[in-house]
Amino acid sequence: MDQLSTNISDVILSSSDELVENNTRHTCFWDTETRYLLSGKDAISLAIARLSASDLEAHLANGPIFSPRPDKLRPVVGLLPIPPRTAWLLNSSQQCSFRPLGNIGLPARADMSDLKHVVSAYMHNFRSRTIAVDLSGGLDSSIVIGLLSALGARLLLVGHVSERYEFRTERRIQQLLLEYHSSLAPDNMSVLIPDDHALPFSGLDKVPPSAWPRHTNIYHAGHLLSATAASEHGANIFLNGNGADALFCDQIDADIDQLPLEYQGWNLDDPWPNDTIYEQLGISYLSAYSLGRIPAIIYSLRRSQAEDVQKKWARQVFSSFIPKELRNYAYKSDFSGLLQDGLHAARRDISWISNAVYTQIPHPDIQSNHIDREIAHYPNLEDENWRSRLCMKISFISWAYSLLKQQ
Repeated sequence: MDQLSTNISDVILSSSDELVENNTRHTCFWDTETRYLLSGKDAISLAIARLSASDLEAHLANGPIFSPRPDKLRPVVGLLPIPPRTAWLLNSSQQCSFRPLGNIGLPARADMSDLKHVVSAYMHNFRSRTIAVDLSGGLDSSIVIGLLSALGARLLLVGHVSERYEFRTERRIQQLLLEYHSSLAPDNMSVLIPDDHALPFSGLDKVPPSAWPRHTNIYHAGHLLSATAASEHGANIFLNGNGADALFCDQIDADIDQLPLEYQGWNLDDPWPNDTIYEQLGISYLSAYSLGRIPAIIYSLRRSQAEDVQKKWARQVFSSFIPKELRNYAYKSDFSGLLQDGLHAARRDISWISNAVYTQIPHPDIQSNHIDREIAHYPNLEDENWRSRLCMKISFISWAYSLLKQQ
């Protein structure tokens, strides 16, 4: 197993400190035992060899994470994730601090023309590539679709559609965006995937192996269908609206002059789908809000803004790019029913996967009878922490099973 020498700078800053750089767009992994930075492939080999019951405890303690920040996490299988395009100072106690890669300063002043200029530059770089965009029906991805369309981008819209009552607003927004998309050019493409074809928790026995457990693996089947559709239509970039909550909702002080850690571009991405699914089909799955200087410009535009959980600022500033239903109304998506249906549809599969994992990792929290009882109680309990913990257990089981299959 080789040290990832092309992506690490082993600068000894003291007898126990090392500066670890990951200049790629993939998650790499710091081995806390050998103190080497490893590629995902090499880290998977280590994870297979080291997997134990104690890793479940670490996974549950880490909780749901979208961006793997090593300064906030406990090692799993002796590994800490090093996010794409980041540098970290680590010591022998696994304490670490962020060291910026690239420019994190904010523009002194910014306006919409700055944002359009940066987006146009990216479109120029992508001019020979087919761009897919997530058609979720939510505000954040709708802004991406509206802005790119207004700037003349040819897009492939890929969306999961639901007939469920609680998704009636998203369904209406999807319809409006599709109509607008078609009006721009008759040959504009779109793909709609019924949500009952890829419920959460489906296909957990087919989750690809990865070096670290991620709670987002319970959505593996949906990502696979989206990635396959994009690939079949020739797309090699797939943009989503992940991370915009951080940029659009939080209070931002007037005198701030650089991006805080939470708003770095890499921190707006969830790299698990990209690393394990999309990249395997030759597609880069990226948050549009994470690209280059886009986070810094949006952050600068929001200077002196108070907390804005309904994203009223974003609805106003991007009003010319989104349907009036998104400009004038706010709504909250409710995925609890979809999760519940997915759990019960996959109940039998989860049970036998749990059995297979329990034979190798005998931990009471992943025994099939224990998991099955918790699934049965899921509809009757309103404790979000308890529900989240159950999803975390199932994501661990799926991850462990993917590794055990490689033995």
